[in-house]
Amino acid sequence: MLVLAILGQVYLQRQVGLDADTPAIEPDASISASRIADVTGIPRETVRRKLVALEERGWVERTHSASYRLVGPRTRQGSPVRAELSEIDSRSIERVARLFCGLNNLLQQRSVV
Repeated sequence: MLVLAILGQVYLQRQVGLDADTPAIEPDASISASRIADVTGIPRETVRRKLVALEERGWVERTHSASYRLVGPRTRQGSPVRAELSEIDSRSIERVARLFCGLNNLLQQRSVV
């Protein structure tokens, strides 16, 4: 997930710019496996394996300069990453809601006693 987060950060920085003073850069924002390893502290071989796995899922693509970038939107629904993570996201929201309800019930029972 950390490797994917770094790729997303690079994409956002170069696509959108983080603030008004930062101009948007070219659309093929990419980063090398070595740079990701340097930034995260994850061993380079581990980063490379993770990138290959993400590439096999269709979430990232390797550029001609041997760096990696997120795969952009290919459908109206968005990128492959968004499509696959939306199910995980909705399950997470359901879990947080159940946890909140459970904690709320415990607090109400505790205040009654």
